[in-house]
Amino acid sequence: AATCRMQLGAWLTDRGDPPAAVRAFRAADSLFAQARDLAGRAAANQRLGYVLLETGDVRGARERLSLALVDAA
Repeated sequence: AATCRMQLGAWLTDRGDPPAAVRAFRAADSLFAQARDLAGRAAANQRLGYVLLETGDVRGARERLSLALVDAA
């Protein structure tokens, strides 16, 4: 389910719907967290960070990209 949310988020990003992409990536992060999948969380937070940056949410992007680095370590 989390991987499907990641794919949905990528598709929504490509279609130009950042708010829906953000929701999909947040859902993916939540599902990866429940599964204790740190690599999945890192990927979800990285993608979410980039979408937030594209929408001008620099603070949110910094937070998510930092989480991605922590989860990847």
